[in-house]
Amino acid sequence: MALTQKQKTKAYNYYLMGLNSKEIALLVDSDFRAVQHLAQSENWNQSEQKDNRKTKALELYQSGQNYKAIAERLRVGRTTVYNWIKETREFKAKQKVK
Repeated sequence: MALTQKQKTKAYNYYLMGLNSKEIALLVDSDFRAVQHLAQSENWNQSEQKDNRKTKALELYQSGQNYKAIAERLRVGRTTVYNWIKETREFKAKQKVK
C-alpha cells in the first residue's frame, strides 16, 4: 500500500518523536512494512531521532508522565531524562530573557 504525501509527512514526524515502525503504521493507518520501506528509501537517520528525544521527553513530562515512564518509553535512564528536561527548561528560559 503506497503512502500519501500527508501520511509520509506524519510518519516522519512520528519517527522524529521516537516511535517505531509499528506504532507509526497504526497512527497513519498503514502497514508497518510500508513505513519501514519509507524510512529506508528516505534515508531517515537514527541521529535525527536521538536529537529529538529531548524534545519528546519534555513533551511527555508536560503531559503528566513521570521520569521513569518517560525513560522506559525513550529507552534511556531516568537521570538522562531528568537532565534533558532540566537542560531544555534552562535553554527556553535563556531564550525568553533575550
